[in-house]
Amino acid sequence: MRTFFKEISESKDFRILIILAVVAFVPTLGIVHLFDWDEINFAESAREMMVTGDYFKVQVNFTPFWEKPPLFFWLQAGSMHLFGINEFAARFPNAIAGIITIAVLYFIGKKEKNQRFGLIWGYLYMCSFLPQMYFRSGIIDPVFNLFIFLSSYYLFKGLMVADKKQKHALLAGLFCGLAVLTKGPVGFLLVLLTFIIFIALKKFKVFPSFKQIGIFALMVVMVSFLWFGFEMVKNGPWFLIEFIEYQIDLFSRPVAGHSQPFYYHFVVVLIGTFPLSIFAIPSLIKRKRETDLERWWTILFWVVLILFSIVETKIIHYSSMTYLPLSFLAATVIEKFNWKELKKYVRIIYLFFAVIFTAIFVGLPLFAVFRHHFLDKMKDPFAVEGFKNPDVVWSGFEPIIVVFYIVGVVLLILYWRKDQLLKGLQWNALLFTVTLSLTTVFVVRKIEAHSQGPMIDFMEEIKGQEVYVACVGFKSYAQYFYFQQPQHPNAFTKIRDEVFDGKPTLYTPLEAEVRPFLKYGDIDYDTYFITKVQHVELDTIPHIKKIDQKGGFKFYKREAVK
Repeated sequence: MRTFFKEISESKDFRILIILAVVAFVPTLGIVHLFDWDEINFAESAREMMVTGDYFKVQVNFTPFWEKPPLFFWLQAGSMHLFGINEFAARFPNAIAGIITIAVLYFIGKKEKNQRFGLIWGYLYMCSFLPQMYFRSGIIDPVFNLFIFLSSYYLFKGLMVADKKQKHALLAGLFCGLAVLTKGPVGFLLVLLTFIIFIALKKFKVFPSFKQIGIFALMVVMVSFLWFGFEMVKNGPWFLIEFIEYQIDLFSRPVAGHSQPFYYHFVVVLIGTFPLSIFAIPSLIKRKRETDLERWWTILFWVVLILFSIVETKIIHYSSMTYLPLSFLAATVIEKFNWKELKKYVRIIYLFFAVIFTAIFVGLPLFAVFRHHFLDKMKDPFAVEGFKNPDVVWSGFEPIIVVFYIVGVVLLILYWRKDQLLKGLQWNALLFTVTLSLTTVFVVRKIEAHSQGPMIDFMEEIKGQEVYVACVGFKSYAQYFYFQQPQHPNAFTKIRDEVFDGKPTLYTPLEAEVRPFLKYGDIDYDTYFITKVQHVELDTIPHIKKIDQKGGFKFYKREAVK
């Protein structure tokens, strides 16, 4: 921390970098509702920690949630204590993680090469689509990736630097433990596989001492024990068994329908991290590495990409840990060359994808503006009704936002041709930030209003009423966070107490009992149901009355049995 503030006071270039990071990640955090599933899911777990006062039990709808450890939810809960229970607070930890990440890239780049490289690396990361988007989100991965990156870096330093070996091992173990506490054992696995492959390629000529291994392992165990050990001591091993079985399920089969082809993450990384993915290509395909650190980051990149390509459950942000090592490789390429000296195929691919992104920034709002001309060709009734929502007004000026993106690309190339790469990246990062921010305000918010918006508006309207709320025919977490589901009245806790004798029970068996109870049982509170327009089951139940339809959703009410 002392180093950070010293650099802030002494380096104008670093101040500009950090100010731009703040401008990029913070202002639009609360503009759009949280998105189903992950953003709302995680924010709800944090909210329920605050409601119950139990910060060691991860829950959703006051039912054990065994998929993730609690560290990220602790950060969100802390943020909610400061800013209230809202979208800004749920996403704020990632914005802070983003600012810290940019600073980390700068300091590592400066230490390993020079200040110019650190600045190039930081700005390049901000110029890239998914890296900047995730720092504006409420998902776990940005914090998890930061811990993995730091653990991996200090492990490398402990191997390759003669002094401070024990300190580097301690820091590597600390951050690895924090990664495990954020997302589970995969945090340790990624670091371990990178380490094994690296020392194997070095023909085991470098190897940590037993003291280093002991320090690293002890720190991982101690930090992880803050929750895993406490949970096992307090509640027995059942929760950890469910957690481990879920991790195995993620690896062995597509969970929740997230099945994609093997090459899925290759495509995601190539397109989603543009432009750094394009600039990194010459480094990825070359045989010889110039430094051991470059080899280390290359190994980490391939470990993450291949591992999550093998895993059967494929979700877009699972491969996001590749972004950091890939950005280093990209920075090593572009810092050496003038634009005209880059490989011709790199320049062509860069311009091709710049055109593609331009088309996306123009095409998405353009489609929405003229959506009525396409409705008869759309086959999804939910999407058709969503786009008919009269409350969403498109001005027709939204496609003009792309001008900022185009100017950013042009300025990058012009300054780069004049050997002013750093200035070009500054302008590109700034204008790309403006493009994403305006797109969030004027495009994403309206798209969200066409999709999940009516459901969330309904939840917020009935918030505070003593009623039951349930989604039928689709899965959502919105009814918990935006209705701010209390512990009582709560159909799940009622069924758990009455059917399962109050014992800790997982969501699926509870849901199997709750659904028929709400539809046909002797309910003691009025119940609201939300379903999609294509779902007709509730229309066939006489005692459940349709009360409204908005967008792609239908809303029903069943009165309590007196």
